Parts: sequence; C-alpha cells; structure tokens
Amino acid sequence: MSSISALTASLNLLVIISISHFRQLHTPTNLLLLSLAVSDFLVGFLWFFQVLMVDGCWYLGELVCSLFCVLDIVLTSVSVGNMVLISADRYLSICDPLRYPSKVTVRAMRSHTTAASQQHSGKITIKKSELKAAGTLGVASGSFTLMYSKQP
Repeated sequence: MSSISALTASLNLLVIISISHFRQLHTPTNLLLLSLAVSDFLVGFLWFFQVLMVDGCWYLGELVCSLFCVLDIVLTSVSVGNMVLISADRYLSICDPLRYPSKVTVRAMRSHTTAASQQHSGKITIKKSELKAAGTLGVASGSFTLMYSKQP
C-alpha cells in the first residue's frame, strides 16, 4: 500500500512540475489536468498515512482520524469533479472543434457547458461523435465508481 501511495504521489508530482514549468503547456485542458494531478497527488500523499493503521487500529489519535476521513472524502470528490470537468472539456472539443480554441478558457468552462446544454433544448439531434464521447465518459465514470466502492 505504501509503495502504491508513493508511486501515485511521485508521478503526479512530475505532472505538476512539468505543466507548471513549461509555458507552452498552459492550455485550458492542461490546466484541468494540472488540477487533477494536484488532487491525485494529495490523495496519494494522504493514503500514505493509511499505512500507519495496524490491524484496524489508528495510533495517531481521534482528531487525526477524523481529519483523515474528512480529507479522504473531500479530496476524492475533488478528483472526481476534475474528471467531470475534463470530460466536459473533451466533449466540447469533439462536438465543436473549430470554435473550441477561441471559446473555451478555464474561467468560461462552466458557462460554456451550460450554454451548450441549453443550445439543444429546441430540437434534439445526436451526432455519432457525441454518442462516442458520452459512452467514453460513462465507462470512465462507471469504472472509477466501481473501483472506489470496492476499497476496504
């Protein structure tokens, strides 16, 4: 468990350093990936403390145990939220590739997603690329939920 936690933290730290250091990587999609890497780094770092639990007993006190539980839920939720934003970003880039670079910024991501969903309120037409993007999002989200629910 400690080696997986250390590997998760170290590899996400490499992503954080890479995106932060190189200016040409500062795109809206990469900034979302940076946010995901930060949350996953914190999850990996937090899970390193899970090693300190021996035979179901927590030796760091009740306050640290409560803090661990809260941080575990919050950081995992932030990680899932980042994956949803990345999925929405990729969906928009597939469905509207010509206007995507000029329309999508990190600040405008939320309003653009809302506008795209309201745009189809009159006549509903589904393109093949939209179905493929929705299927990929469903498989990724379902797999993550299944794996997270199987954790001890």
